[in-house]
Formats: sequence, C-alpha cells, structure tokens
Amino acid sequence: MPPLFVRYLFKSLSKTIIGKSSGTTVLGIRLNELGAIEFGLPPLNEQKRIVAKIEELFSELDAGEESLRKARRQLGVYRQSLLKQAFEGKLTATWREQNPRQLAGVGWREVEVSDVLTSKPTNGRSVKDRAGGFRVLRLTALKNGTIDLRENKEGDWDAAEAANHVVRKGDFLISRGNGSIKLVGRGGVVREDADIAFPDTMIRLPLDLCIVEPSFFVYLWNSEQVRRQIESSARTTAGIYKINQALLNRYRLPVCSLPEQQEIVRLLDEQFTVIEQNEREIDTALKRSEALRQSILKKAFSGQLVPQDPTDEPAAVLLERIRKERDAVRKSSTKSLTRIRTANP
Repeated sequence: MPPLFVRYLFKSLSKTIIGKSSGTTVLGIRLNELGAIEFGLPPLNEQKRIVAKIEELFSELDAGEESLRKARRQLGVYRQSLLKQAFEGKLTATWREQNPRQLAGVGWREVEVSDVLTSKPTNGRSVKDRAGGFRVLRLTALKNGTIDLRENKEGDWDAAEAANHVVRKGDFLISRGNGSIKLVGRGGVVREDADIAFPDTMIRLPLDLCIVEPSFFVYLWNSEQVRRQIESSARTTAGIYKINQALLNRYRLPVCSLPEQQEIVRLLDEQFTVIEQNEREIDTALKRSEALRQSILKKAFSGQLVPQDPTDEPAAVLLERIRKERDAVRKSSTKSLTRIRTANP
C-alpha cells in the first residue's frame, strides 16, 4: 500500500481506534486489537487514485482554511487597533467636538491605577472546601472581562470570616498568576452585589465609579497599552507568572471624562459585536471544513470517492502474491539457517 494511503486510512479509522483505546491518564491500544480492525482494501491502482483525489481535495480545503485563519488574525489586529484609537482619544475626537459641554473641563490625562480606586488592592483568601460553608469564587469565574458569579464553591468559613472578601458591584477582580504570561493579570468586573467572596488566586481592585466606568475599565485593561505593563512586570516562580498589589498600583492608565468613557464603551461594544460575530462565523466555517475532511475520508474508504476500474488487479490477488513471496523468503531463510547450523555443529 502507498504510505499516504495508509496515513489517510488510519485517519479515517481514528474514531474506531479511539473507541478501542483504554487507559486512565494516557489512552493506548494493544497491537492485537489494532490488528483486528477490519477495513476494505481496494486494488493497488485504485489506492493510488484515492490518494491523488484526497490530496487534490485536501489541498483546496487547506487553502480555504488558511484564508479563514488569516481573516481571524486580521480581526484580532483590528480589535487592538480599535482599542489603541479609543485610548489615544482618536475614536471619540468627533464626539468631543460635538459635545463640549459633556467634557466639563476634563480632558485626557494619565493616572496610576491607585488613582482610580476607592481603597487599596486586596488579595483574596485561601479556603478549603466544606459543604454548607460560605461561598467563594472559582478562578474559572473570570470570563471575557466579567465575573460569572455562578462559578463558585462552598468554603470552609462562615459569613463573618468572609466579610472582608465579599464581592461588590464595581469590583474588578484580577488573576494573580498563571502558567501563561498572556493570561496572568486578566480580569473581569463584578456586575452586581453577591454573598460570595473572592479567593487568594485573585486580587480585587475596588473601582471608584465617580472616576471610571467599569465597562470602560474592562476595555482599557485588555488593551495592549496595559497588557505590555503587566507582562513586562510579571515575575515567574516555578513556571508560574505572577503580579502583586505594588505592581498593580503603579500601572499607568489614560483616563477621560465619564461621558466620554460611556461613548467609548458604546462605540467599542458596537464594533466588537460585529467582530465577534465574524469570528463565530469563521470558527463555524473551520468546523465545517474539518467535517468535510472526514466526509471525504469516509467516501474514499467506502468506494465512493473515485471511479472503480474493472481491469485493476483485485486486492485479493495482490495480497495472495505478497503472501507467497513472504513464504518463499521465509523458507529460503530457514534453509540458509539450517545449512549454517550443519556447517557449524
């Protein structure tokens, strides 16, 4: 069989192979189980035609998928471009000209994180699990700039012990550490008060809502302007990147008036909704492409992808010839070994 035919054959059998695999941490399959898997074997010439057709169709899919991935990368670049314009004041330049009274004499200024907080940043507290205890957020509660309050567990403490760590509307919670530098310092805003505390894996920034609009802060925190500061200051220990309160306080932020912040949020929400819709459509198209690959393989190994030629030598004849050749080689090897033993008793 041509090597590429074998490769595509195993890809088409991947679900069957996985279904027969076993293991707790690493899946594996025994050689006898692998050898017992049955499949249809076409004539050698048909195998070559199948490989050629698969290569042709997969090449077209590869080109289409690369175009989709390129478009997705461009959307990411456009997203950062919008954020850059937003926090350089360019996105709302026309709005400022049209709404001078809304500015109330407050223009763009650079401040430190500590300047937009009502109090100092605070770390959460580490608590063990206990059924019936006061609830505490899981780190998985950090999702796309928001805190999903449903992601919580019961902790080994009561309401009085947790009081200083209960989340409040407007809190901005940040991941203290992560194995990936791209994820350390990612944060989300709490949208409502809740009887839930935050854990030691997070730092709370209590935003001053008279200075900064929470949704504006979410966009700002995810901008390259802030990410550069986070990633350059993060320190690694045992493969985990970490930031702390002192570092957070010193990060520099561009801030404008609350009305302009609200306009920035409106414009970014509008544009990001379109970007996210396009990203979803690209992801769906990539999934369809992968499904089409599987469909091609299924047709290829069920005799439906290429025409069959009655003049092709049947695979059974080919296999029988291979068996005879192997038997002949085996017998020849046995005779040679016998002669050697006879000559060297």
